[in-house]
Amino acid sequence: MAQKVCFITTGVIGTLLVIAGISFVHYFPIIFESIVKKQTVLANNSTGFEEWANPPAPIFLEFYVWNLENPDGVVKGDKPNVTERGPYVYREERPKVNVTEHGNGTVSYTSPQSFFIDLDLSVGDPMNDTFTTLNVPLLTVVNELQFMSAAERIALYILIGKHQDVCVTHTVHEYIWGYKDEVLTKIKEFKPDLVPTDVFGFFAGKNNSNDGVYTVYTGETDSKLTNIIDNWKGMESLPYWTTPQANMINGTDGTYNHPFITKNDTVYVFSSDICRSIYALFLEETNTRGVPTYRFAPPSYLFANYTIYPPNIGFCTPDEAHCYPGGLLNVSLCQFGAPIFMSSPHFLYADQSVMDMVIGVHPVEELHRTFFDVEPYTGGPLNVSKKLQINAHLKSYDFYWEDWYKHVSEAYVPLVWINEHGAVTQESADDLKKQLYLPLKIGTYGTWSVLGFGCLLVVLSLTCISVMVCKAKRSSRPLDYSVNIDANAPLINGSTRTEIVPS
Repeated sequence: MAQKVCFITTGVIGTLLVIAGISFVHYFPIIFESIVKKQTVLANNSTGFEEWANPPAPIFLEFYVWNLENPDGVVKGDKPNVTERGPYVYREERPKVNVTEHGNGTVSYTSPQSFFIDLDLSVGDPMNDTFTTLNVPLLTVVNELQFMSAAERIALYILIGKHQDVCVTHTVHEYIWGYKDEVLTKIKEFKPDLVPTDVFGFFAGKNNSNDGVYTVYTGETDSKLTNIIDNWKGMESLPYWTTPQANMINGTDGTYNHPFITKNDTVYVFSSDICRSIYALFLEETNTRGVPTYRFAPPSYLFANYTIYPPNIGFCTPDEAHCYPGGLLNVSLCQFGAPIFMSSPHFLYADQSVMDMVIGVHPVEELHRTFFDVEPYTGGPLNVSKKLQINAHLKSYDFYWEDWYKHVSEAYVPLVWINEHGAVTQESADDLKKQLYLPLKIGTYGTWSVLGFGCLLVVLSLTCISVMVCKAKRSSRPLDYSVNIDANAPLINGSTRTEIVPS
């Protein structure tokens, strides 16, 4: 009796464990997802808010400059011959400040950037190292002359003066962070509204400044909208391009994503540097400091000519008659009229015709491709490398009073390329594994362990009870013994022989 009670109790416990295990299998993913979403929304009491406001990963900005080896030959019409120099590395800090929560599920902020040279990681000293390149301020002014009247052209030509060089030599620091340019200074004094400043440099004015006010969704009403831009500088769309699709401000600022990203997702990022949104597709599974990640990268056709990728017709300005070779993005409208074109470093994915215009570029996909390594559960970007090359469109301008650019060959001349990258520290990666993956493993393995142990107890209980019942049946069945007398058996000592046989 005691054994029977024990077996039944075991079965009941096993059944309860099976029920609990099945419940955990069903509800644990729901509970886990709910907790992760709660911690990744952009609310003051969430872990995600702190990481969003103050990114823990160190950010580095690498500059590679292109030295023009044959400046005199370029003026005469030779193909530009360039060599890469660098990197010149800066540490970047970009916290989010002036964070203002609104009542409609959005939050606004600015993100001032500060840069600090890291000579230990750099190949030289940007304050002293010089290189030769195109005179972009002069090129910009000459490019604008084609849209002016003859009288305005002559006036500006007289103002600028004859003694201007098509190619110039500056320190790396001057060309990146800015120097006072003679041409811009004269124009600024003559016609202040023609140029915004008399300082030229690709990052001039960007140190200790921000690129405008962003308003993004917090994700509290829909986690898929976490950090998605609602508007930038008060604009819900851009004014630079020719189609509504091209002018859309899609995605995030690239510092934070929505949780539970899948391989089928398209990751959109808005970049004020190129005045447009880009997108990235799943490329491969990666591992960042022991944390499983998904690598997303822009497709090779992102900057393709519209004949290859029709949606890009919106980036032909002012119309489709002004479309440029694949791999280039004309950003002159958002760069004060300068004939500046963006591309991937070394013209990666650009048309062969673009690369044939210069000597010295050698694109390598593994080195020059932009990518984002994203932790899929939290959406956190754990390893990011955003690469971009700045090029100037050099072509002949046949103005009758000067031959500055009369004999040059058309080319998209690379000036500088940038790698803005950051990766989570090992300490932060270990914390993430403890806070996310350890509970996930415990919950997953624990759930199946409970279910499996419960099934084992039920099977064991049923087996033992079955064996016990069978034994009980066998022991409770009576044996019927009868006496058979063999009449033909011989008598011994006068008695009969009997045989006792169970019936």
